[in-house]
Amino acid sequence: MVKRLYISLIELRPRPGCPHCPPEVAGAAVRCYVAATSHDEATSRIDDACQSNGFDVVNVEWCVDKDEVEWEHPNDADGDECVSLAYSTGEVVFGELYTWPHGSEDV
Repeated sequence: MVKRLYISLIELRPRPGCPHCPPEVAGAAVRCYVAATSHDEATSRIDDACQSNGFDVVNVEWCVDKDEVEWEHPNDADGDECVSLAYSTGEVVFGELYTWPHGSEDV
């Protein structure tokens, strides 16, 4: 089957000892990029990558096929780099992690 590029926006909670977040971080949001044959495969691989990086997935805001949507920033250099990496490595690629502290209204 042909692999498509899926992009997802997810909310994460770092587990104790997460190597990517200091203890004062309560949660995070990040875009993930993955080449997969289906939406189900994409969300499963994203969940596995989050778990292996010390995060629990709180919510999947959306997960879409890159070619089936119009982006608010279609020429975003960082996003383009993540897309390229996801295709070339076959791995789940994480974009910039946006975090918030404990007690924040964003939690």
